[in-house]
Amino acid sequence: MTKETYLQSNELLGTTIELRIATDAPSGIEESFAGAWQYLAEFNARFSRFLPDSELSRVNASAGQRIEVSAEFWALIQAAKELYTLSNGLFDPLVLPELQRSGYLESLVNTEKAAPDYRDRKAAAFSAVECGHGSVTLPPHSALDLGGIGKGYAADALGQLLSDSWLHLCLSLGGDIYVSGSEDEEPWILDVESLNGETITYQGTDAPYGIATSGLIRRGSTPHLIDPRTRELAYAEYKLATVVAPTTTAADVLASCILIAGPAEAERLIKSGTITAALLQKRGGAPLLLGSGNGNASGFTIS
Repeated sequence: MTKETYLQSNELLGTTIELRIATDAPSGIEESFAGAWQYLAEFNARFSRFLPDSELSRVNASAGQRIEVSAEFWALIQAAKELYTLSNGLFDPLVLPELQRSGYLESLVNTEKAAPDYRDRKAAAFSAVECGHGSVTLPPHSALDLGGIGKGYAADALGQLLSDSWLHLCLSLGGDIYVSGSEDEEPWILDVESLNGETITYQGTDAPYGIATSGLIRRGSTPHLIDPRTRELAYAEYKLATVVAPTTTAADVLASCILIAGPAEAERLIKSGTITAALLQKRGGAPLLLGSGNGNASGFTIS
């Protein structure tokens, strides 16, 4: 039987979320969508830095002290530590004070409550974060922002949750996308954001993978990417980077790292097997495609 694609969308995590399930046997699909939205709402309540009563805000309020955290918070910190190491420190979630001092203080979508203000706190390296069994200790006077990893991590977690019932998934959390299986008989074809008007798509295999795009552009009027090496706003020749990786968590984080460090970082990560492919875009120039395969074996099509 031919599969049909079922779509639900909503605004959560400060972005547009689109959940697609392709199946020829949709019994129970509404329950699965409801469970997915409940998970994402709980994730937002736990990890948003804009909510003063979130678990993340509680951890930030206790910087310098050992604090017990939920199992998912602890797992997310472990994932962040791994990617901090893999990126040689280009990914550092302790840049929140600098991010707020640059002007990105309030949520762009939820202004009902004032976000905690950490502009008077100090820079610290993420390597100084201590993790015990179910506990986290931030360096004194620091503040943690999980926005650079959160949507990718949530996409992977949601993919694992739904894969217990469904094989064919395309879950987009603001462009951080978890993909598995196929739509109808072919692997999913994904539209990729274009800086200069080209039509760009990506088609991978039916094995699970993640794809994410990061940009050195302003959200409204607010810059949002800090270079951990300088602790200042990042500026570079390439303005958009799209990364394909075995997980959406890695794709989400490493797309920003590649923007900061440039094509050499993409080539290093491809050689190490950490990512599969990267597409870099700059204004007025041809996109730069880097992949582990020959020719267009990386899966991107540009026209």
